[in-house]
Amino acid sequence: MYSLTQATKLLLDSHDLWINSSNSQRIIKYNVHKVRHTFCVLETWRNLLIKIKENTILDPELVNKAEVCFMLHDVGRFFQNDWIEVFENKDYDHWDKSYEIVKKSNYSLDICLAIKYHNKFTINWIFEEIQYLEMNDFEKQDTIFLLNILKDADKLQNMIYSIFDSDSYFITDKTARNIKEGDITKENLVDIQKHKLINRANVNTFWDYYLATISFIFDLNFKESFRVLDFYWYIYKSLDKIEKSPWVSKESMEIIRKSIESFKKS
Repeated sequence: MYSLTQATKLLLDSHDLWINSSNSQRIIKYNVHKVRHTFCVLETWRNLLIKIKENTILDPELVNKAEVCFMLHDVGRFFQNDWIEVFENKDYDHWDKSYEIVKKSNYSLDICLAIKYHNKFTINWIFEEIQYLEMNDFEKQDTIFLLNILKDADKLQNMIYSIFDSDSYFITDKTARNIKEGDITKENLVDIQKHKLINRANVNTFWDYYLATISFIFDLNFKESFRVLDFYWYIYKSLDKIEKSPWVSKESMEIIRKSIESFKKS
């Protein structure tokens, strides 16, 4: 079993190492937010775990590994050094840096690979990973569980954050991406109708970004994740927030509502 205290120490030591060498107040503020995000992901997982344990018996060692994944999944964020590139992921993929750090710290391969692939656009890329292909069936099964549960908890935290702290959620992203007020971009409405994740390259307005976060529901892996969202009334509150925007047209709102409802029924 791994010590969660030691994993936390690696997270905070990495944060302190970077922050002591940084002169950017904007990056420092962003990384403080990422520390908060990390602990919130861990808390979200515990909420999710309660739901999962109602129907499934989980190996305590696998639960322990999952918590290490949550604590260290974004540790590579602290070594990004340009505030615009942090949001646009242009300097490097933070998940690859996180993978390097946890691998160097001698965590098991299933933890390392779950962290490496947790923010990739598709999980299918792990199936081409040599290290994964060399695993036995039980190791592969554990790796995919850790990857899927990490992806869900990470997404759930961002979704819940968007309804409880939406002001800073919008302001921060607007500053970084130079996105503007306006209606939903047509391409994003098409993706929503197809129950697809929104491509961040098509995010042009506040409400594109907000809708991109809602589209995470199409990429959740556990039915219990939807129960967590229901607990917070996520869909209701999110759609209500969009509908109150003076920038989003009635036509766009109708498409969004119909698409979400059809997905919930599927």
